[in-house]
Amino acid sequence: MADNITLDAGSGGAVLATDDIGPGVHHQMVKVEFGALNAATLVTATTPLPVEISDGTDTALVDGSGNLNAILAANTGVDIGDVDVTSVIPGVAATNLGKTLDVAVGVADVGVLMFGVRRDAVKTVILTHMHYDHAGHGPEFPGAQFVLQEREIAYCTGKPMSYPPLRRSFDVEHVSDMIRANYQSRVRFVDGDTEILPGISVHLIGGHSGGLQAVRVETDKGPLVLASDAAHFYDTVTEQNPFTVIVNLPEMCAGWDRIFELGAAPGLVIPGHDPLVSELYPKHADDAMTVVLSDGPVKETPWEVWKKVL
Repeated sequence: MADNITLDAGSGGAVLATDDIGPGVHHQMVKVEFGALNAATLVTATTPLPVEISDGTDTALVDGSGNLNAILAANTGVDIGDVDVTSVIPGVAATNLGKTLDVAVGVADVGVLMFGVRRDAVKTVILTHMHYDHAGHGPEFPGAQFVLQEREIAYCTGKPMSYPPLRRSFDVEHVSDMIRANYQSRVRFVDGDTEILPGISVHLIGGHSGGLQAVRVETDKGPLVLASDAAHFYDTVTEQNPFTVIVNLPEMCAGWDRIFELGAAPGLVIPGHDPLVSELYPKHADDAMTVVLSDGPVKETPWEVWKKVL
């Protein structure tokens, strides 16, 4: 093989040049940094980030020296799209994730990587509703089944969308993604309260959108309820102050009661948009931008205080 073969990491990825170091073998070494934006950490002997790319003979490993040592055997006939990735993440056992290198790393990878999976290995995605800030990225989960209330898809594809004020909260491309997924039999439409997987259920709320649903998850500390936009902020409920995007106000107000009727302690009911959540729940050990809701709050939440005085 000739010198200076390039490997394209995918859209948004770097192009790496390789050089021969032996008969039919290429070797590339690059420095690697990881971490939050503008706060990256260089991989070193004390902060290793091992990542293995393997088809059985070809490997790439981020080692403790801070170098990415990639060795690709030229005689394997392996196309870049046939190479699987095994990722070792702090606190997560090594797992063959079936990730092919020709699938570009996208925004959706950032969160799921922390759990030792890649986005193309995700099998179920629950959409609380189809507003543009809660939908999108559908194509980035090519193997997933999406869970959506029938009322929600009817609302965002029906006559209401002919009125500009009602469609402003939706992106037609996001809605189109769900229609395409449905044509691939990859959308599970539910009608009301439904168990999706053992310990995970969805609960129809409505109000804010045509078919908004909350999500209930069993944890070691008991049920946890992701209220989503049934309650944007803590004071949405405590001050009885509805958010201004409304389809059905009586349903919205009833939803404030419903999220506390699903069996979770007040400290394990999570509003959809309140920045206080990032202060009230413990940080993930490997990412200060991520909070671990299932561990419960580190201090009393406004809803815990409010419930005490009712």
